[in-house]
Amino acid sequence: MRIKHFTSVTALWILLLLPFQMKPQASGNIAIGSSGIYNLKNYGVGHGMRLILYPQFRLNIVGEFSYFLPLFVTKIPLVNSFPLTYKVHEYYAGVSVNYKIHMNHRINQYLIGNAAFNYWPNFRSSSKSNAKKHGTSFEAGYGIAGNRCFRPFIEARYNIIKLEPNVRFGFAWIFNCVYFEGYGGDARKRYKCPSCF
Repeated sequence: MRIKHFTSVTALWILLLLPFQMKPQASGNIAIGSSGIYNLKNYGVGHGMRLILYPQFRLNIVGEFSYFLPLFVTKIPLVNSFPLTYKVHEYYAGVSVNYKIHMNHRINQYLIGNAAFNYWPNFRSSSKSNAKKHGTSFEAGYGIAGNRCFRPFIEARYNIIKLEPNVRFGFAWIFNCVYFEGYGGDARKRYKCPSCF
């Protein structure tokens, strides 16, 4: 079962990377990102990485990998008044579809749909009767991001399977990025950001 999940995730990433092996110099077609993650239900802290296809289009495909490691964390101030030890050790690998519902030269607002494979090495430490070592995860959410080459973002998501909300704060960088300021006529200015390719 573990090999089957690993093979499926690997195949998804190969499909995501394939367009850029064919057109490595395409302008603004790929972005990479990093984020911090906070689970509002079990107070877990994690880290996420992402590969974004066609970040300047309305519809984006995003490959994502995230993990939560056991550590000492503190509950939200003014809501909970004592610390706890977070024991969950989890990994997620999957794909999101982001659809921009509002776009301008400063920010983007978008809806998120995510499907991922879940690997939970220490699932036996959970008090949940339905805890499993391997599983699937589906999330829906909403995000706001900048609209330049360097794009900070914040996302609110909800795990439909585990009934867990989480928030993500991070940034993305677009390679070979070109963006426009203003709209139409002489007011429209074109800017090219430095490339890492």
